[in-house]
Amino acid sequence: IKCKNPHIENFFKNMCEEIGLANICMQIAQEYWTVGEAIVYADLDENARKWKSISITNPDYVVIQNSIIPGEPIISLRPDENLKRICTSNKPIDIQQRQKLSPNIVEHVRKGENIPLSNFNTSHLARRVSPYELRGSSIIISIFRSLMMFDKIRECKFAQTESMINPLTLIKIGGAEHKPTPAELQQWRDQFEAAQSDKDFKLLTHQEVEVTRVGANSAVMDTSSDVAALIKEIYIGLFTPSVVLEGGTEISMSNGTISLEILKNRYIHFQNILSDWLRRKIFYPISEINDFSETVNGEIQYIVPEIDWNHMNL
Repeated sequence: IKCKNPHIENFFKNMCEEIGLANICMQIAQEYWTVGEAIVYADLDENARKWKSISITNPDYVVIQNSIIPGEPIISLRPDENLKRICTSNKPIDIQQRQKLSPNIVEHVRKGENIPLSNFNTSHLARRVSPYELRGSSIIISIFRSLMMFDKIRECKFAQTESMINPLTLIKIGGAEHKPTPAELQQWRDQFEAAQSDKDFKLLTHQEVEVTRVGANSAVMDTSSDVAALIKEIYIGLFTPSVVLEGGTEISMSNGTISLEILKNRYIHFQNILSDWLRRKIFYPISEINDFSETVNGEIQYIVPEIDWNHMNL
């Protein structure tokens, strides 16, 4: 965090350390890529004139609607069962927790309505495939089918491995001239079950008894090419160059450098999104509340710190 005014710079640095803004940015990045959107709620400390805490809200309980103002959607929170119980229950522990809530929240929950969230406190960072989409899309969506196929192949390998470890024991008793009765088959079953627990077991019989171990060694399906193709699809879908995770001598310096440069540019694009959000939704409101301003050409302008990211070395 850099600012031309040392006093303002120290003010924002202390605030960011108190609320753990660096860790919040990492959580936002994880939500942005895996879930497709990050819904951030910032709680203001009116006495200290700075943010008291910043948290990530579960998007499953957030309802977002378009509004007539571009970039300012209508955001509301759908109460879960726990919040409904707290607002309607007469138990002492629930009454104690209800007293800590805003009366406005309790009123909306009791009426069965969603809780409206102010755009001053709430931010919606969405990874939109199209600019007119309302919600964000996870980067994992593009590889869902590849992951499903990869899981099916893995299950197939599990089944084959179990067949190799525990092959089928096929015992043939009798022949064309003698058909054994059920009682004889049961006697033979008892004989072979006794053989499993006796290391020095000896069985004397005629030539019409045949024991065969049937395994899956001759029916193993080779899926190495399918797995290699699926891994390549997953790398492409996740924007991850194979050089990052695999390395190896088969990857040359030239194509590895190009892959890392492409990945770096994608990260820089997300850094710009995060920087714009920090300046617009986190720093600017605090500068306005504390009147951190200066006069430039006869106009009052608020002093907003800049974000300087560390060097990205991939």
